[in-house]
Amino acid sequence: MKTVSVPTLRNWMTTIRGFQYLSKVLNAKGLKSLLPRNLNQDPLEDFFGAVRSLGCTNPTCASFIQSYKTLMLNNLVSPHSPGANYEEDLTEGTLTNYKNLFCSKHDINYT
Repeated sequence: MKTVSVPTLRNWMTTIRGFQYLSKVLNAKGLKSLLPRNLNQDPLEDFFGAVRSLGCTNPTCASFIQSYKTLMLNNLVSPHSPGANYEEDLTEGTLTNYKNLFCSKHDINYT
């Protein structure tokens, strides 16, 4: 009978061993707990996806910097990324008050 090795299980065991090693090293440095939930690449993938969504699919350094600045300003105005598939950040964006000021549905008559 031939032994079958499933890559998913093998990779999962490698990941668990990696977390055990990381936990041991951090414990030796005085860190008492490790939250694996916070160790993922989803935010990085979301960031590059957002850069691509601005039309920056093959960026130069200058266009990447410009896209980064645009995303940073947009994220300061919005408390969370619309359409994202992760937990909503319940804090307010830094510039939310300015967005409300400049994007008001009601025009104020100053005459």
